[in-house]
Amino acid sequence: MNIKTLPDISPNLKTYTIGSMEKTGAGNFGEGWRQVIAPKLKARGIYVFDPTTMESQKTGLTTPEINSKLAVWITSGHIEEFLQAMDSIWEGKTLLVNDSTTPEDQILHLLGDYEYVLHSDFLILHYDKGDSWGGTLIEIALAYYIARIPIYLVTKDPISTINKSALRHILMSGVKRGAYKQHNPVFESFNQLLEYLDKTYNLKEKEEKK
Repeated sequence: MNIKTLPDISPNLKTYTIGSMEKTGAGNFGEGWRQVIAPKLKARGIYVFDPTTMESQKTGLTTPEINSKLAVWITSGHIEEFLQAMDSIWEGKTLLVNDSTTPEDQILHLLGDYEYVLHSDFLILHYDKGDSWGGTLIEIALAYYIARIPIYLVTKDPISTINKSALRHILMSGVKRGAYKQHNPVFESFNQLLEYLDKTYNLKEKEEKK
């Protein structure tokens, strides 16, 4: 792995698609909506941190598999295994790569969930009735207090159904304190969100090559 041959995504806009994975109303571990929105974002040149695909890089397991494993480890008292897996998910994993094309060892760091937040320009959160956010609440706090980036919420459900503390931080993300009327980061559909992103970030969807 010669890093000189790898694409540099640092200039790209980046987003982290956050939301329920452990317990979802749709029962698909959060994979469904992410598979819908990710291609549309990528067509606009946005790099997407998708935990449902990237988690397997760090754990060697799919999202359904790791959820099952975590539950088994907790109930069976294998807390060390549970914590090691959760460390990989949240803190990432650093690998030593031996590459025959270069004499020096190369270091490859797989980002953890909290780093996805810090490397993003904004977060996209989808909420469906029956979703239990779990770690999403931590990511909302990181985005608001540390990264200070917008959180765009897509939901068809009334916002009155959302945890009030989480809702406050979502509504006030990316704006100055007290600027209540200038910002509304809640959208009823992905199309509404995409229209907003196109206008706000001066984006244009690239036509797919046939």
